[in-house]
Amino acid sequence: MSHIFFSDPTLFSRLQEFDAELAQETLDKGCHFCGGVLHRAYYPRKPRGIPEDHRQAFSFRFSFCCARCRRRSTSESLRFLGRKVYVGLMVVLASCCRGRIHAWFSRVSAHTGVSLRTLYCWRSFWRKTFPSTSFWREARGRFMPLPDPEAFPLSLHQSFEGSGTEQTVACLRFLRPITIGPMITIGEG
Repeated sequence: MSHIFFSDPTLFSRLQEFDAELAQETLDKGCHFCGGVLHRAYYPRKPRGIPEDHRQAFSFRFSFCCARCRRRSTSESLRFLGRKVYVGLMVVLASCCRGRIHAWFSRVSAHTGVSLRTLYCWRSFWRKTFPSTSFWREARGRFMPLPDPEAFPLSLHQSFEGSGTEQTVACLRFLRPITIGPMITIGEG
């Protein structure tokens, strides 16, 4: 799966564009608390898990502050899974292990710098926590056949059509509701 990072040089810019579109939708809707006008108040980020030449595009998270009630509205994202330091793409793809888990994680860890402990935490999240979330219980009806929770996130990733990059983008689009709010927690080790 890690070959997807390097086989499509436009992937990171496409994710940035998708996030910009989602941010514009949030801005257009206004404050979901009081209906007030939103102003830009982006979160600075120090992303991990992406090549150095793409870090600038991932150095902030689109977010807004209401002019009236001062409450924050953060848009959904394809680049980030919640407040975690690793980009969403990394959390999904690095966890898509096949075969011997320790051998796969050792290769991913050596290639990306993500610790083995973090990779095992992500695996636990995908295999134990994610299938029991209300998000998954409601969303799983969209799939036929149902992805195997014992093989998450690989089985979820493979449920989408297209090339590896298209499947990845579709999977990240599907997961975007979990990127905001306190819906679920993704441990990082």
